[in-house]
Amino acid sequence: MKQWIKSLLSLLAVAAVSVALLFGMDAVTRTVIERQELETVKQAFSGVISGDRWEAVDTGGKADIQAAYRVLDGDGTLLGYAITTLVQGYGGEMQVHTALSPDASRFLGLRVGENKETQGYGSRVTEEAFYSQFNSLAAPASLDGYTGMDGTGNGGASSPSAQEMKDGSYRAEQASYVDGYQYFVEITVQDGRITAVNWDARKEGADTTKKAESEAGNYVMTEDGLLWHEQAKVMEDALIEAQDPASLVYDADTGKTDAYTGVSVGVSDFVELAKQAVEQAKAGTANTPLWKDGSYRAEQASYVDGYQYFVEITVQDGRITAVNWDARKEGADTTKKAESEAGNYVMTEDGLLWHEQAKVMEDALTEAQDPASLVYDADTGKTDAYTGVSVGVSEFVKLASEALETAGASESGNEAGDSVENAATGSGEVDGVTGATTSSKAVVKAANRAYEFAAGLARENG
Repeated sequence: MKQWIKSLLSLLAVAAVSVALLFGMDAVTRTVIERQELETVKQAFSGVISGDRWEAVDTGGKADIQAAYRVLDGDGTLLGYAITTLVQGYGGEMQVHTALSPDASRFLGLRVGENKETQGYGSRVTEEAFYSQFNSLAAPASLDGYTGMDGTGNGGASSPSAQEMKDGSYRAEQASYVDGYQYFVEITVQDGRITAVNWDARKEGADTTKKAESEAGNYVMTEDGLLWHEQAKVMEDALIEAQDPASLVYDADTGKTDAYTGVSVGVSDFVELAKQAVEQAKAGTANTPLWKDGSYRAEQASYVDGYQYFVEITVQDGRITAVNWDARKEGADTTKKAESEAGNYVMTEDGLLWHEQAKVMEDALTEAQDPASLVYDADTGKTDAYTGVSVGVSEFVKLASEALETAGASESGNEAGDSVENAATGSGEVDGVTGATTSSKAVVKAANRAYEFAAGLARENG
């Protein structure tokens, strides 16, 4: 045989071996990665469902179904379904791990994974007091009539009429002022459809709104282009046409949109508030006043360690809109907040100053709308639920409660101070976390989306 033929055959043999080795290494690498991914999934469902075999299920390209598995024992008996869903919470995207029985008729358990919910409020959906309600709960779940189901999922368990908006007026607003304004969205529903929308913002420290300022020419963003109230009208009309805030288009990173002519302002807050208002309309529960409008104040009976603390609260349109926590200094015409702001009262070389910590708690109350919802240790009076707060807050909560005693809670909706019930009833009903309705409903929606998907799998299995 000629030498060149021998060389060619040798080269081909080497190439074949190399290719085989590469494919073998790739297969090994993929196997290792798949095992690591499965271990991560099992860890996420720890305490919810376990089994000897986990079979991945094709999610069919559904964006909100991140992963789905059939969980079986060593004999191949189906133990249930483990499904991870993605849903929009109050602070952003939320990951929810839900396990359901083989026939998808009940929840086996639930855990909330990665999320951006507000610490001390929405983040409480990750606590056992909330998620334990799903243990052996009949599916689908419901929170005050809300299921988050639109009848388009694989389960088909709810009819479109179950999510029709109920006639009435509904309103959602930001928990606090941002850059001097507190935004709100009001919608009117007639014959099951949105017929009117109002997007506006109260101006901090003034009896006016952003829309009124813009219409009067006192709020001008640019020399050319639409004024703020005109841009607001474009978005209001867009919602009336779309009938669904989720259909409105904007960039999630910037909050801006180029889908609506002339709109240059950020619209993400408008969309989120509109979603909250529509949720109220679907549940038929308007965001009714919690407190009587007015100004309220409570103070300590005497000076303690040289200071007499007080809390002042302003209620407007039935909701807490401003809070002031401060203390008069004994024998001086000044307050603790003024001393702190001037640098004359320093607790520590690092960390937030006293007036900054007071602001955190003031904002927390404005968001929670109920002093009973504020979290702290009853023994120490301290809290680790609010970032940067190291001072005792029990007296703040006590004074805030006293200030609101004459404000009177509304009889509609949950009374002030309602808390989450721990035990699951098996009836499909769960209670939301006080002060975190949006986060609670997001979990219910995610759980029911998993239920719909599992119900479809159960039907396929006969």
